[in-house]
Amino acid sequence: IVAIKGIGGYHLVCSPFNADAVRRLRAMKGRESKPFAVMFPSLETAGQYGAVGPAEEALLRSPERPIVLVERSGGDFPDSVCGAGRFIGAFLPYTPIQHLLLQQTGPLIMTSANQSELPIIYDDDSMLAFFQQHQDLAGVLTHNRKILRRLDDSVVAAVAGGPQFIRRARGYVPLPLTLPAGVPDSPAILACGAQQKSTFCLAAGNLVYPGSEIGDLGSRETVDVYRGAIQDMERLLRLTPEKIICDLHPRYESTRYAMAAGLPVLQVQHHYAHIASVMAENGLTDPIIGVAFDGTGYGDDGTVWGGEFLIASPEGYERAGHLKPYRLLGADEAVKQGWKTAEIGRAHV
Repeated sequence: IVAIKGIGGYHLVCSPFNADAVRRLRAMKGRESKPFAVMFPSLETAGQYGAVGPAEEALLRSPERPIVLVERSGGDFPDSVCGAGRFIGAFLPYTPIQHLLLQQTGPLIMTSANQSELPIIYDDDSMLAFFQQHQDLAGVLTHNRKILRRLDDSVVAAVAGGPQFIRRARGYVPLPLTLPAGVPDSPAILACGAQQKSTFCLAAGNLVYPGSEIGDLGSRETVDVYRGAIQDMERLLRLTPEKIICDLHPRYESTRYAMAAGLPVLQVQHHYAHIASVMAENGLTDPIIGVAFDGTGYGDDGTVWGGEFLIASPEGYERAGHLKPYRLLGADEAVKQGWKTAEIGRAHV
């Protein structure tokens, strides 16, 4: 396992054919089962392991060079590379060193250099400290160009001939999205995102600028990166927010950031925010039935919601239906440790 410096941060790299290296890489990152992305030296090689159709090919060859989810169709990777999933996260080289390296090695696992839920390492001093802490890391390949902004690889799937974003980052950030016709121009707004897989968004006029995914705001390191990324984007776009939007949850770090900003604040229910984002992305302005199965979100009544059926429009929503509520043992920890809630259910049967 080696670390290789890229253009948005360091990758941790190993052979996908070496089951022991893959196992040790999972232990190093604290990543139990989530699939690893695999970089292939060519489109033809990727096609030997996944079903690469015309839409996937266009994304793999695009200048943005995202990780593209393709159906597994063959090859001899150990199960530990992709887990039980149907897909391989495939991508092609996008830096000179990657082209040179993969010509010699063939496919390589390339995953962000970090502990799970922490930001990608992008500066040399932090990478050296990481190297010294992990005996399984055999070496670091670096260069003398300073990385100004950390940025993970984007992850997409080909849906209806175009990209469906799983993670919008390198190649796509900070490019704007255009609001649908008929939606009034926005004042300068900062939307602060949620707690897990957190990101943020700046908007002005008819343009919306999504930030890259920061990670889970459960550590001081990630919160510092989150705050710095917002300030950096504001400087880059020369945009000073007049209003701020955040989640209803009072203990989210993103909510605390919004409340401390000294600006007018609008709080939005978690699942409605998901549905509204899909409406904006697809240019929908008429009322719709929105269904959000997104784990948990703080509800208007102060309880934890999840599994929501909302009659939604840009103006607001009506909660038309939802899953039956039940008690969570351990509060937020029950979301990550579902067996706790299962024990309650078994005790009541």
